[in-house]
Amino acid sequence: MLRYWNYKQFFTKLLTISIYHVSLPLDFGGNDMITKFLERADGRIVIEIKTKSTYNYPCFDYDAWSLVNTLTNKNSIQPGNIVAVALQTNIIRNERVRVILTPETEFINEGFGGNMNPEVRRFHGWRGTTDDISFMAYGVRKVESVISRSMAKNNWKLRIVLGRDLKKREE
Repeated sequence: MLRYWNYKQFFTKLLTISIYHVSLPLDFGGNDMITKFLERADGRIVIEIKTKSTYNYPCFDYDAWSLVNTLTNKNSIQPGNIVAVALQTNIIRNERVRVILTPETEFINEGFGGNMNPEVRRFHGWRGTTDDISFMAYGVRKVESVISRSMAKNNWKLRIVLGRDLKKREE
């Protein structure tokens, strides 16, 4: 049995094991996380991703964009573009794993398929859970702003603001 001197050591080790189990893109032992994904009262969505390298290696915008799956490339997420929005969450640890922002016409016109039957496509709501990763769709939205900046040598912040939903919520 492993013994730890204090709870901080124990939870740090537990978190490290858990993160590698989900295989998040961690470069040089950094902790990349989606710190904010919220729908404001006016209908807009704000997404914030912060990255930090624990071994004092420099962070770049690639580290923050690694948690955003565009299904094409990050240059397709520019202000004014229309994207379909979804969020993957680890339901065991209640942790946001990945944001999906895709300008693919298949998803913008038809929505996201479910995991039991991919033919049933929806723009909103729960689309299924696989390996403790829940998939929620948040509609089709226009990108209002993308701010990517270095906060320090080993710290990066990405903030994406999406406009109101362009698709009517289905029942």
